[in-house]
Amino acid sequence: MSNWTPTSAAAFAVYAAGFEYDPEQQIIYSRMDALQRQFGYAYGYDKVALLTMNAAIDCEPIFFEYKNKVWMIELWKGQYGLETGCEIGIYNRDPNNNPIHYEILDKTIGARSYDSNPHHGLFFDCAKEDEMLEMSYTLYRDDTPLFTRADKHWWLTGFKWGVFSDAAKLRMDINIKFDDPDMQAAFVGAIKSMNYSCDESGKSVHFVFSSPSSQNHQPRFDDRDLLNDVADTNKKIVQTYTDLHLPDNDPNNLTLDNWNTVKAFTLGYDTFFRNVLDVSIAEIKEWATALLGLLHSIFTMDFSCSVEIINDTSDYVLSLIESGTSHGSYVMPPSGDIRPHHGVGRMCIKDNVGVHGAEGWVKYQLIDASGNKEIITFKFGCPTGVYDNYVDISPENTRIVFYSKSGNDPWQNPNKAVTGGHPFYVRIGLS
Repeated sequence: MSNWTPTSAAAFAVYAAGFEYDPEQQIIYSRMDALQRQFGYAYGYDKVALLTMNAAIDCEPIFFEYKNKVWMIELWKGQYGLETGCEIGIYNRDPNNNPIHYEILDKTIGARSYDSNPHHGLFFDCAKEDEMLEMSYTLYRDDTPLFTRADKHWWLTGFKWGVFSDAAKLRMDINIKFDDPDMQAAFVGAIKSMNYSCDESGKSVHFVFSSPSSQNHQPRFDDRDLLNDVADTNKKIVQTYTDLHLPDNDPNNLTLDNWNTVKAFTLGYDTFFRNVLDVSIAEIKEWATALLGLLHSIFTMDFSCSVEIINDTSDYVLSLIESGTSHGSYVMPPSGDIRPHHGVGRMCIKDNVGVHGAEGWVKYQLIDASGNKEIITFKFGCPTGVYDNYVDISPENTRIVFYSKSGNDPWQNPNKAVTGGHPFYVRIGLS
């Protein structure tokens, strides 16, 4: 593809996260040995993409059976924070091979409440070397081609920094080659059952992914308010990057100052890149492995507490001082710095078994443009049993307003903690 070599801190971070850069098309794309290959795929990853990665994307899993395995070839397209992109991933699973850890993953992050087919609610393994397929696609936005990818791969991706798109305005013209006619027939039968039309030419199948099949639920529509907030945030992220006036998208050209401006949103892995320059390159793989592993447990939470802090000021920075939990543990650690102009920080506490679920606190220092400082402590919890959910902000600050809700209920009036129900969600605004 390219002879690109990382030389800057930003480029090493991109490479460590499993990506390389194509200078001809100015896109980031996934490496064959990306860390993500170790962690398979399941519906739960799609469900948290909007919250954890600012990914407002269309998801299209295609299921079929072949050689005693359930296969899922999934398609994605849309906006991933700073970038417009798309993906094809190949996964499979032997449904009769169910060690205990697979059963747990199936029931947690694999479960699809909208789909009664048990084979669709599995945790899937990434395709092995001899299971990869030759694939290609061109991504179009409003009939204008953005980039093309072609490779024999298990996860064929492309992401273009500094471009904002509505997922509904994107389409992928896709071609997949199958060496086994039985596998090809199984795949074609699956997409035709989803109302796709396709053209077969020898071993190749060509089809277009524009609007997702009505059979598949789109997780990004689960929370319309969050979707709108993420869209607004992504527009500002792209504009911030555009305003840097960089010659191209090569991560090697990012200075430390520029990288600090965009790193929280690069590739959509905001939590990873928020801290990536604070550790040595040798530590990145271990840190990222632990982070991705935590995603496996995120859907076991019944009494979890998720908090989002939005900084809508023009000149204040929220800088993390310390955080902790009195019950439970962070599966998404608090954001380090939450910058002005709609900066967003998120955190999530996993509950423990017992009479107390998820409870914790975080302390930020509020620093204005003149260097004036104020320390604010946020406490929040989703206990079990007879205990009430709560939010406490001290000292009181008229610039801060919070909203809360539990489960799938609507957001409540400002500065009112929903006392019952779980899991517990809190959205804090600083203006």
